[in-house]
Amino acid sequence: MRPLEKEPMRTLKQALADHELIVLRVIGEWWELDLTGSDKTSSVNELAITLENLNMTMERDHSPPEEADALNALIANNGRMPVAIFARDHGDVRMMGPGKLEREEPWFDPQNAAEALWYRGMLYRGFDDTAEGLIEFYYLPSELYAQFDESGGAPEPSDSAPIVEELAEDDEIEVEDEEDQEEESFSGELEYADEDEHTPEFEEDPPPEFDESGGEAAKAQKQRSYEPIGTEEDEPTFGKGPLPDYPKPKAAIRNIPEPEYVPLDNQGVEQIDDSDSADTPQKQSAKILTAVEPPKSVPKERVDTVDDLTSILIMAQKIGLDKETSAELDKYLVDKDPERRSLLINLALEMEMVKQTPNGLRTTRTAVNWLQQSRERQLREIADAWSRSMWNELRHTPEIQCEGENWENDPILARNGLLEAIPRNIKWFKIHDLVQNMKLKMPDFQRPDGNFDTWYIRDKATQQYISGFDNWELVEGRLIAFLLKGPLTWLGLIITAETPQGPCFSATDRLLEWVSESEPPKDKTRQPLTIQSEGLIKVTNNADRYHRFQAARISDPIPITSENTFFYRLTPNALSSAQKQGITPDRVQQFLETASGKALPAGVKRAINRWSENGIEGRLETVAVLRVRDAEIMQTLRTNPKTRDFIGESLGNLAATVKLEHRDALHAAVVQLGLLLDVEM
Repeated sequence: MRPLEKEPMRTLKQALADHELIVLRVIGEWWELDLTGSDKTSSVNELAITLENLNMTMERDHSPPEEADALNALIANNGRMPVAIFARDHGDVRMMGPGKLEREEPWFDPQNAAEALWYRGMLYRGFDDTAEGLIEFYYLPSELYAQFDESGGAPEPSDSAPIVEELAEDDEIEVEDEEDQEEESFSGELEYADEDEHTPEFEEDPPPEFDESGGEAAKAQKQRSYEPIGTEEDEPTFGKGPLPDYPKPKAAIRNIPEPEYVPLDNQGVEQIDDSDSADTPQKQSAKILTAVEPPKSVPKERVDTVDDLTSILIMAQKIGLDKETSAELDKYLVDKDPERRSLLINLALEMEMVKQTPNGLRTTRTAVNWLQQSRERQLREIADAWSRSMWNELRHTPEIQCEGENWENDPILARNGLLEAIPRNIKWFKIHDLVQNMKLKMPDFQRPDGNFDTWYIRDKATQQYISGFDNWELVEGRLIAFLLKGPLTWLGLIITAETPQGPCFSATDRLLEWVSESEPPKDKTRQPLTIQSEGLIKVTNNADRYHRFQAARISDPIPITSENTFFYRLTPNALSSAQKQGITPDRVQQFLETASGKALPAGVKRAINRWSENGIEGRLETVAVLRVRDAEIMQTLRTNPKTRDFIGESLGNLAATVKLEHRDALHAAVVQLGLLLDVEM
């Protein structure tokens, strides 16, 4: 007897009680029971005793192939399958009211395997709560399911296929503490965000809405005559009627064994066993995902996510982050992809490295620990956060647009499905092949109810809504490609490349180490900061990220021009801001000498000292210059209410500065006074 890995939804009595009396009588007649009374409880009890005493293995083995396949599918899935998934392969039961049941008598002409099993009492339907919400299932009652041994006679998946343990939302990959690398820091405290302030969700998905409607069972009975089949010696205990003749459903695809990935020889040619010319489903499956020749130019693994997340923390500390400052932030990012930026900001929120304040997102103390880690440890922690993040890739997939508020999807479920399908080696595979392999073996990886008609998704190119399993590639296929080319590539877990064979991908060693939870390596070297004589601080991408963050507190960042180097300029305004945080000029000099490992250039040291004594002694700024021919004109412009607020510092009797943002307004006001200006751009 098969041990119950997961208790099926209901017992026989509970399942039968969901039927109306007419259906109970039809099932009873199949098993030669005369359930003519009106007492439903006694009919349920009598049927339950009969069905519980069936030899289910024999019943299945003597059933038509389509019905046996349907039973095997249920057995392989712990006795139950979502209605939409089961119906796609084995048909659906037509739900009818009492009158229609009496008129049409569907048990005489079942349209598919599901209906045939339904009216024999070997298939039932009901709702159950799951981690993904309320889902409707077809199921075997516990007494029937328990009769099958562990193999159940159904195909078993191969152990050779790559599998990743599910990264559930509450399962974190354990991260061990590294040796304490804290170095001497400023005496002044960082202006961290209040830990108790509320962190808003950047993206809120709508709540799920479940359809609990179901057909009403019948309340009348029609008579049926049966003919014996089989021999008496081998005759199973199922009823005496003729085998039903109904349209064949699609072949079950969820139970095809996992393919072994075909190796390459030294020349990169696929090695496929052709010993058997028959093209079986298993062989078709094995040919779907095979290694291909690597691209001639293999791209580098992306590791710049660490650099850009550091920049996000720096700008959150200096100016606060909100929708208005995103354009300012982009000037300091290596990769300005808005979807990547959105993901990193959300991960920073979920990792509690930034918090919402009245002045936007600001850095918290939690960020300091992350900044002090090695690059590989930082990437590992970002990957851990992404694996349980609620940032929704489906709603960021470029080719589609998700609409409506009455449905939701679980991004964690989709990620786990893809991670299970990625081969556990660093060979190259076509993205198209992976998409087709997942469609064949796990088409419902992000839809546990198997229903492809309930999400409102529009194709951006055609503006048409996409629904139904026939459009699987237009939603699931595009999502898989985006996950590979987007988040998995951004996190350095996957490499993708365009090849003559089409877009291809390869797992990185970092991905294999991540899923095996091995310890990430420490930084081999950390390049010291360079303090240049013109007052610039040069920070390479292999420098200490915590030193880079600290340098930004006492200087102003310069928009990046290289993905490998970051520059910061010492300015009076930045030093004033640092002093307000308790960072004295002496501490500034001490930090710069410690982080660079050298004495400061004489000019830089003298400039910091002069600023501490005299404050701002000069300013370099971008302005427009207004020049007039007559000093009387300048005096008029300085005194007239329409123009006086736009005139800046005097540059003599005939010239003055004008802020760039005031230039157009001043020009319009001067025209109203009867004066035309010659404007040079």
